[in-house]
Amino acid sequence: MKAGDRERIERLRAAGGCDWRTVRPFRSKEEAGHEEPWFAYLAGDDPGYPERILAAARTQVRHRLTRMERHRGQEVPEADIHLWQQSNPVVTSASIDVEGPWRLALRARPPSYATPFDEQTSASATAGGRS
Repeated sequence: MKAGDRERIERLRAAGGCDWRTVRPFRSKEEAGHEEPWFAYLAGDDPGYPERILAAARTQVRHRLTRMERHRGQEVPEADIHLWQQSNPVVTSASIDVEGPWRLALRARPPSYATPFDEQTSASATAGGRS
């Protein structure tokens, strides 16, 4: 983050009128609406965020599966294509939020590949290999 960015974000946060640690359970088809709590988590203000965002994602999957069942066997006209986008049970945003900081710290390698740092690990990572 560039100098001054954090202060600008904190000014927006203070002026926003809502608690940025609040995880809201509903998402639209683009899974938006959790950027503020994610920032609060990354800033160290909300250590409980991972559990709450994953619980919200599980709730959303159950909601979407119920929608799919309710519309099973129905023809969907082109004008109503968003019905299936809103019913898609694949919700990835919460997983990315929780895993994302690890991926950044590990140069985009999943946490399962994390190993204690040593020269061999560093050389393997630089060469693109797995340690």
